[in-house]
Amino acid sequence: MVNTAMGQYTAGAGSFDGVWAGVLKNSSGSKSTVLLKINGGSTVRYMYNEDTDKFEPSSFEKQSSMLLGNNFIFTWMNKGGVWSETQTHMISYLKPKSLYCRLIRQVTNAQEDEDNPGINNEWSTTFEGLLEHFSSMAEFERAMAN
Repeated sequence: MVNTAMGQYTAGAGSFDGVWAGVLKNSSGSKSTVLLKINGGSTVRYMYNEDTDKFEPSSFEKQSSMLLGNNFIFTWMNKGGVWSETQTHMISYLKPKSLYCRLIRQVTNAQEDEDNPGINNEWSTTFEGLLEHFSSMAEFERAMAN
């Protein structure tokens, strides 16, 4: 008897559409909750607001999304005062309703680095993990309430 593996899953035009949520971890055990709503290649990142106790859509100075085959990238950039930040979400289609996400967060402060005089202070971290599919924000909110 010969065992055969199932064929590879291939993402179609709407494979990334929906609400995707997951808790990603970095190598030191820190966590980052990611909530994305993707529709036709456009992406909205939702952040948790402690004051309202809700996830709310974010507004960034620059953002972009790209899709090719089984890969999707969402990047946003923001700045304020002496800092600027970039977050890039590199997302892989694993199978229907299952995505894998690597999130790179990079922050640069326009102030001298204490450990390296003469250059700006910079730090970054990488998170990764699975994103679960929800058909709508209402479905996600119901799941969070349970």
